[in-house]
Amino acid sequence: MDYETFKGYVRKSGLELKEFAGLIGMNHKSVSNYSKLGEVPKHVAIIVFMMVELGRLDVDIMVLFAKLEKTEQQVRKQRKNASRMKPLCGQKIINV
Repeated sequence: MDYETFKGYVRKSGLELKEFAGLIGMNHKSVSNYSKLGEVPKHVAIIVFMMVELGRLDVDIMVLFAKLEKTEQQVRKQRKNASRMKPLCGQKIINV
């Protein structure tokens, strides 16, 4: 996707480039640097395209991102708790 089309999709999603970058976990400067290349990577294009299409279906994308963040927080909490566990009977704990 060329950069100008990408910017149009970001606007259609109701976001600014900086907000979009934050939602997908990227630095806004990295997203802006795609303008120098003239195109965005396919995975970034897919994300913004899907955001616009979901919006057309009246899906609140911010709710979806909130659910994703909640899931990520749960995973971090589980990892933190797993690292606190002590081995039983001299066994090693292997994180998978």
